[in-house]
Amino acid sequence: MSSRIGVIGLGPMGRRHCEAVKMILDGEIVAVCDLLLDKVNLIKDEYSVKNGYYNFEEMLEKQHLDLLIVATNGPSHAELVIKAAKKGIKRILCEKPMATKINDAKAMNAICKANKVRLAVNHARRWLPSYQRLKTLLGKGVIGDIKNITFEMAGGQLASNGGHFWDLVRFLTDDEPASVIGFIDKTGTPHPRGKQFEDPGAFGLILMKKGTRIFFDMSEDYGVPFFMEIMGTVGRILIDEKACKWKVYARKQVDRDQPFTRRLPLERISFEGERMDMIESCKNAINELLDNCNIRCTGVDGLKSLEMTVAVHKSERNNNQTVTIPLSESDNEMQYKFT
Repeated sequence: MSSRIGVIGLGPMGRRHCEAVKMILDGEIVAVCDLLLDKVNLIKDEYSVKNGYYNFEEMLEKQHLDLLIVATNGPSHAELVIKAAKKGIKRILCEKPMATKINDAKAMNAICKANKVRLAVNHARRWLPSYQRLKTLLGKGVIGDIKNITFEMAGGQLASNGGHFWDLVRFLTDDEPASVIGFIDKTGTPHPRGKQFEDPGAFGLILMKKGTRIFFDMSEDYGVPFFMEIMGTVGRILIDEKACKWKVYARKQVDRDQPFTRRLPLERISFEGERMDMIESCKNAINELLDNCNIRCTGVDGLKSLEMTVAVHKSERNNNQTVTIPLSESDNEMQYKFT
């Protein structure tokens, strides 16, 4: 019997999830929900969904779902996930940012834990084979110990786009942030999803507990796609996702014990990376939840990404002073307009 899947939020990301479910052998969308009835009818027709709702509570009452996908805007995530968990839905995939207040994210995790709900947050790169292979390669010491990571992506939206990077850093380094220095971009670029949302860009520095330095720039005054450099003791990795260019360089084995001051030439290490495919990533995340495998990006991971974004904002408010993590209770209660 196919797993019964519901989707709430039928914008571009919700549509990607619908496409992903089409690729799943044992999953079927049985219900969709959105505040706009036109969207509901459009998706029902396009994906042959039997049941459409514009009231979430009604969908919960009438449908017995095996998995719920929450693809609405950020401010509604906490309420929807908590209601679904209390209603008995045992698998939930929530879009990022997980919430717009840290204490809301904590409440989501607590309710899901109490009700034995498998909660995943869609920080998509966790489910991409390229990054999984790269993590394995890093674990084998291909570039030695990671010393710094630089991340650049234009156009702002620190919580939405930057949250993916925070999660990727934690995933690749197996480490947690210790402190943050951040500078919020005050350009004031309108949010593409509407005036009710605010998610400015920023730049700054994060120090991880094991000493790795994370430099990031998501300012609003340039327009180039995602680029990342990972610098190790004996090599570097360059990732240009849009161009599908993954380049790994390292010292030859015979040179690895030479002093760092020698700055010896590096050789290219063979590595093939795929293009960023968000639908494929969604499919992998859904399959993982349905198969009851270990969740690659849990609600706790989503919480930690949100906390890193909030820390950048706190640093800005404190005249760009260093902010330590974990944050204070007053920070955890601050509400933002991310999506």
